[in-house]
Amino acid sequence: MHPTIKKDRFRRNAISLIEVIACMGIASIMMMPIAGVMRASNQAIVRAESQTPQAELRDASAWLRHFVQDNQIIEVRPNALVLRRTSGEVVQISVDRRRNTLITNEGNHTVDLMAGVQTVEFERITQAASPSKLIGLKISVEVTGAADGQTATHTSLVSVPPNL
Repeated sequence: MHPTIKKDRFRRNAISLIEVIACMGIASIMMMPIAGVMRASNQAIVRAESQTPQAELRDASAWLRHFVQDNQIIEVRPNALVLRRTSGEVVQISVDRRRNTLITNEGNHTVDLMAGVQTVEFERITQAASPSKLIGLKISVEVTGAADGQTATHTSLVSVPPNL
């Protein structure tokens, strides 16, 4: 038998079934995390769209409590709160009356925290023995729902860490 004839008999022009199955297995393993991320994203979107104004108000109040506790209070006004961040920046929390939005104003830029806010009130809680010593803060936020027009109010009490 001639050597060139033998080479032609084993020559392949296509891929085998085993190679196709192996490639499909590798591709499916690689796509599983992508499918998981897509599913989680869809669930997050559904939850965000179905969130009630009361739940949104609770979330915003929780954020405010943590923000106040993590920073130093400089001034408490009935409708605004001025804080100093640990980085030294001064931040004011208040309501933008034109847009009915709770905002933080850091001088050079403003961040919207929550829409539909009618009023926000900040009240000092002081020690009975020493009225000038701030020990807490009462925060009341009133929101009107965009979809139903109902008004909801949430009040939070925040303990202020002592300045040592």
